[in-house]
Amino acid sequence: MTKTKNSNSEKGFVIAGIIFAVVLLISLGQFIFIYTMQNQSFLKAEKEQKAVSEIKENLISINRDVLKIISGVGNAQSIANDIEISFDNIDKSMREYEETDYHTKKELVRYEEAKNYISALRTRLSEYQTQLADINIEDAKNIYTQEINIFQQSAIDKFNSAMDINANYIKEQKEKNIMFFKIVIGIMSALLIFGEIGIIITAKISKKAKAEISEKQKQAEYANKKFKRSQEKIEDIVYKNILTGMKNRYALEKDIGERLQSEPFNIALFDMDNFRSVNDTYGYDFGDEYLVKIADKLKNSFGEYAEIYNITGNEFFILFNDDIPKAKSINLSKNIFTAMGMAYNIGNIGIQLSVSGCAYNYLPGECSNLDSLLIKMNNVIRNIKKNGGNSISGITNI
Repeated sequence: MTKTKNSNSEKGFVIAGIIFAVVLLISLGQFIFIYTMQNQSFLKAEKEQKAVSEIKENLISINRDVLKIISGVGNAQSIANDIEISFDNIDKSMREYEETDYHTKKELVRYEEAKNYISALRTRLSEYQTQLADINIEDAKNIYTQEINIFQQSAIDKFNSAMDINANYIKEQKEKNIMFFKIVIGIMSALLIFGEIGIIITAKISKKAKAEISEKQKQAEYANKKFKRSQEKIEDIVYKNILTGMKNRYALEKDIGERLQSEPFNIALFDMDNFRSVNDTYGYDFGDEYLVKIADKLKNSFGEYAEIYNITGNEFFILFNDDIPKAKSINLSKNIFTAMGMAYNIGNIGIQLSVSGCAYNYLPGECSNLDSLLIKMNNVIRNIKKNGGNSISGITNI
């Protein structure tokens, strides 16, 4: 009778072990599927934020050019042409924004309001830009304040509001995803532990049971350690660029976002000139391999001096170590500029692009958030590119 009970018990534990294994595999499959889908969403959100940042940069450029016309600085016709180019760039960035499908309803409402302000700004400038240079400066200032600048500032405010909504949504989704991943890993670990306990009971109903249970407890502790390591790997996935393995923009926000008001930094930003031509000529796979080569060069040559972030496809942010003085950071920035502009062999093809860069000895409180810091540095790079690129410039502290 006892033997029959033991046999039935063993069969029950074997079946239970099989069920645990099946559930474990299903949970792992769901984990991989949901992570893949969410990662695609984060990439779309990153593209959306870049498009809005470019729109705001061009709005700032338009405002600066209007003030030049009012002040009589430079050739009015040439400046008017620059304004039209900036509006064309805005149209292009808005198309890129609208092509992404990672928008909340509240965000789209703010975006449409900002878009209407841009349309109104363009109409007013079309009406007034020929008059501003000819009327007296006080009248021009009044027109600028009451009928032009209000639309530019309102558009930027609406875009900032849209991006705040977007950033909060991304943060919430990110937190939910991390929590989900922790729960899934916890379930899988629990299933693994319970399955192992079942196997222990099934395999040894004997005098050795106590010793084997002790051994399995050690295995359970090892599983818990693996679980903790898995949690760390999840954060690596969220905060790393998939292609280059470098920290991404989210990691940069996490590392310095709250320190901008309290700490100085020696930093630099680099952007490849005409990188799109590489993708257009050789294809995106070739362009990706080119970026990986550059990323590996930067990590191997400068990783001991700075934290290097791949914040967008071909844009690299350098955060120098605290023990690197300003003079050395400038020399290192020049060396990075040279390294990125070297010729690289991809397959049997040699490729070499010039680079535009911005070095900055940042002081506490100069920028309110990471977005405004990047806009400030990108404005410098944008001006370099207007003059042909292939140069590095600094930002003067005010």
